[in-house]
Amino acid sequence: MPHPLRHSHHIKDGTWEKITIWSGKIKIFELRENGDVLRECTYDTSNQPPFIEPQTWYKLSPLTEDLVFSIDLFCKKSDFLHQ
Repeated sequence: MPHPLRHSHHIKDGTWEKITIWSGKIKIFELRENGDVLRECTYDTSNQPPFIEPQTWYKLSPLTEDLVFSIDLFCKKSDFLHQ
């Protein structure tokens, strides 16, 4: 897993993120801007995470060595050329 995803970061305004788990398990921590944990949830292939909304602070933690996932970014059609 890329190192930056393991640490507090956020999605820029106007962009949604969709994480799809292909194998293994992952824990997603939703954070305050200062890094305090608001909630943590575990996901796998049968329990996929919801979209992560713009400007949400979060970090990822792999729970299994066989973790394979992808990240897709989405925006409004009107913002496409600006994202």
